Amino acid sequence: MSDNMELMKMLSQKRDAARIGRVKEDFGEMMERLMKEKGFSSRTLSYVSCLSDRTIRRMKGDDMYEPTREMVIAACVGLGLTLDESLDLIHKSAYRLRRDAPIDAVYLEILENREGLSVAEWNMVLDLMGMKNLGGGR
Repeated sequence: MSDNMELMKMLSQKRDAARIGRVKEDFGEMMERLMKEKGFSSRTLSYVSCLSDRTIRRMKGDDMYEPTREMVIAACVGLGLTLDESLDLIHKSAYRLRRDAPIDAVYLEILENREGLSVAEWNMVLDLMGMKNLGGGR
């Protein structure tokens, strides 16, 4: 086997191992990894997601802590996650979003248009709709 073929095989195996590792990670581990990949500290994510620094730390490191759906979505928006990344993180938190549920449809719209508004701006829209704020409040 040529050196190039061996190198390609090794790279493929490494990618597969990383993918398998991601499947096994829990919510806190995934959130920690995404924060690291995106270059966010807990304090920075706290600021952009309208979540407290304490809440961010608990989401990452306390297996017994159960964040609300709105908190998880706020973290997704704050981190600037893609829709797929957001849905993966939401799934790890044991929540599901369904297009046929009106509230979920709004949340999916927020996640699909993540480049448009900040969490604070989405909260103003949600207030006008009489819905819970992302990040908990209301």
